[in-house]
Amino acid sequence: PTITTQAEKDYTEALFAGNELRMSELLRTSGPVANELTSRTLCAVVRMLLSLLQSKSPRSFVDISLAWFEQLATLDRRCLSAELEMEVVNTLQTLAASVDELDKMQVTKAQQLVEPLKKQWGVDGY
Repeated sequence: PTITTQAEKDYTEALFAGNELRMSELLRTSGPVANELTSRTLCAVVRMLLSLLQSKSPRSFVDISLAWFEQLATLDRRCLSAELEMEVVNTLQTLAASVDELDKMQVTKAQQLVEPLKKQWGVDGY
């Protein structure tokens, strides 16, 4: 099925233009809209979130990323490649172990997301 929501149009446009400022603005203002995006666009957004978390100032994107990853756990469709799913799980495990860099609520949220996503995606023997 083709998804043609405003969110799909906005994210596709920002991704196609390579406009990181517009993309970070969208991420901050739209909230997680994974259910409104095609699998292709969602994969690109997840890659962008993972990249932002590995950037020089990842703390500013932790809450946004956690909200998106939380929504991924509730989707009833598989939309990411196995490799990207594993990268999300690994990133969450890294965040969950970042007790010195992140606040307690962020660490707890990351910890709470690891197992449901691993189970949903069949990662590590689930």
